[in-house]
Amino acid sequence: MKFVKKIDVWLIFALFSAVILFPQINQHALILGDDSLFHMNRFYDAMMQLKSGNLQYFISMYGFSQSARVVNALYSPYVAYFNGFIMIITGSWFKYQLISDWIVNFIGAGTMYYLLRTNKVYKAYAIWISLVYVITYTLTWSAGQQFVAWGAAILPLTIAAGVRMIREKNDPVHVLELTLGVTLLVQVHVLSTLLMLIILIVFFLWGLVITEQPKKLIQKTILSAVFTLVLTSNVWGGIIELYGSNHLLTPFKNIDPFHYGTVSLDFNNLQLSTFIAILLFLQCMLALTPSNNMSKLNKGITIFGSILFIASTQLLPWNQIFKKFEIISVIQFPKRFLPFAIALLLLGLGLSFTQILSKRWTRKPDYILILLGVFVLMSTAVVMKKLSDTAAIWQTDRVIASHSNVKQLLYGSQLRDTFAAGKDMGDALKIVYRPTSDYVPIPNRKKIPEHPYNEYDLAIFQKEKEFRKKVSRNSLSITWKSTHETIKKISVFKYKHTNLKLNGRKLTSKQYVLNDIGTVSVHSKRGYNELLVNYKPAQWFNILLVINWITWIVVSIIYMKWIFIKIKSKGTVK
Repeated sequence: MKFVKKIDVWLIFALFSAVILFPQINQHALILGDDSLFHMNRFYDAMMQLKSGNLQYFISMYGFSQSARVVNALYSPYVAYFNGFIMIITGSWFKYQLISDWIVNFIGAGTMYYLLRTNKVYKAYAIWISLVYVITYTLTWSAGQQFVAWGAAILPLTIAAGVRMIREKNDPVHVLELTLGVTLLVQVHVLSTLLMLIILIVFFLWGLVITEQPKKLIQKTILSAVFTLVLTSNVWGGIIELYGSNHLLTPFKNIDPFHYGTVSLDFNNLQLSTFIAILLFLQCMLALTPSNNMSKLNKGITIFGSILFIASTQLLPWNQIFKKFEIISVIQFPKRFLPFAIALLLLGLGLSFTQILSKRWTRKPDYILILLGVFVLMSTAVVMKKLSDTAAIWQTDRVIASHSNVKQLLYGSQLRDTFAAGKDMGDALKIVYRPTSDYVPIPNRKKIPEHPYNEYDLAIFQKEKEFRKKVSRNSLSITWKSTHETIKKISVFKYKHTNLKLNGRKLTSKQYVLNDIGTVSVHSKRGYNELLVNYKPAQWFNILLVINWITWIVVSIIYMKWIFIKIKSKGTVK
């Protein structure tokens, strides 16, 4: 019977995760938001690699105009292949978007529920609060395809491991829990992991002060860190491989984070609706009012969450902070603190309501459940209205919801037709594109391009019609015809370990020229020419990758065994 009830919880999450997508389903609309085209290209590349069997971990052979640029190796490589696999199953951009939206929502609800229940939040409250987490801005993958949503779906697991360091004085660390929490976040979103590490350090130091087993805390944390390093070796190994042999162009620097990177406090947007703001404010009042006598854990995470929330808004002079402390500017958008703030404050809310329920003057959770239900319904209505408005753009001549640095060759119905089911999913990416230059190689460190997006557009997209590109035997083949001998600019990038073979002969560094953003120029003979491109990483990386795969297989087996034991023992949280 208890098992059936647990199934019911996951059924609720599954259905709710689908319901909030109804505006998009009803309008049969594809939402092309801020980062849609960037992620579409990298997932399309992963999908085509899986379909063709031409696997190339580093360079893009299908996406990004088949330019051999590096993206996925530095940006959640395994998750990119996972999304590529979903694309193979769904077969269309619309179906892929719905399924991936649903997955993010469902995972977010599940991890939040885990965080709440491991902290012994009353089950009914935990369900409702998990639904609240799904409809916060942190998980709006459907609205703009900002990948921080995937990180937000995972981070409650890591927070659960951090809170355990404070809550469990005798057993402050579960190695598997902490390892998987951090590992999955690293695999999904590295920048979110950097922020999460700050939070974990705070929890670790707090736990170190109050724990009765400081030696156990330190030892298990170190053990978890070692396991995490092995399980994430594909990520940091790829970073070392590329940054150790190249100077890569970093993502854009936000020079005005105060206006373009913080959470608006008008309470009328997807970032922070009025209803979510009220719930967060209510938690601060419940936890920090002395007469309520809430637990130290509740007060601590509420204060911490409030600090992170303030950091995500215009309440701090972020422009001045970025200028004075340049290292902080790596976060680009202070609103990245919001998912952590919301997760902590919602956990605090669950603890507060559970403590109120335990008081003698009330044993009935009805009033609190009604309150949570109303807030979920109202917040859901707000989110669905915003999604409906965004989805409606698809049927207009504009089609694209966000035109920030987007270029398109077609409009209206002609553009919509390129995204239709049954067509090659890569066709649309040739018609509408966003010339982002993240991670391209810069040959001269002293000569950073002033307008890299424009140079990328000229070097890649504007030259596409001059070449024919195809993939065979794990190499990208670029062919063209010349009426005479000349120096030909090729729309392909050259990294240190990229191999170039022109007309059957491997090129040395003296036989090609690189422009300011690392694209290649070669000596073209008269007639037919072919340039073969592939990437061969250092041997140590290949060994590291094999070790990583073996470790993941072993850990997966251990984890499945752990889950089986938990189910058999009817769980640890009752």
